[in-house]
Amino acid sequence: MIYNPCDLKELNRHFFRGFLDGDGWISKSGKRWMTGICSGSKAVVDAFVRFNGVPKKVTKRKSHAWQVTYEGKMARRILTNLYSDAIIVLDRKLFLYKEMVQFGS
Repeated sequence: MIYNPCDLKELNRHFFRGFLDGDGWISKSGKRWMTGICSGSKAVVDAFVRFNGVPKKVTKRKSHAWQVTYEGKMARRILTNLYSDAIIVLDRKLFLYKEMVQFGS
């Protein structure tokens, strides 16, 4: 996949929500919620980090893929930005987001 940052910054939220729906995760470990994305393109993962506005280390996996993970309050902030009033979403990711909002992080 080639990522071409859009000049229309308001569309990046929808792009990254779709990307997280397809190549990302929302999970819970104990009481701590986590979210992140994985891609064969470091440029996409770096763009996700810039979009979120928080410096975060991007790591390379053995499978030649790049990933970034956020936890706790930062995961909640990112997921709220992506899913809070979204109309087109992957149902299972929206369900996890709503569970996080209902029961806290």
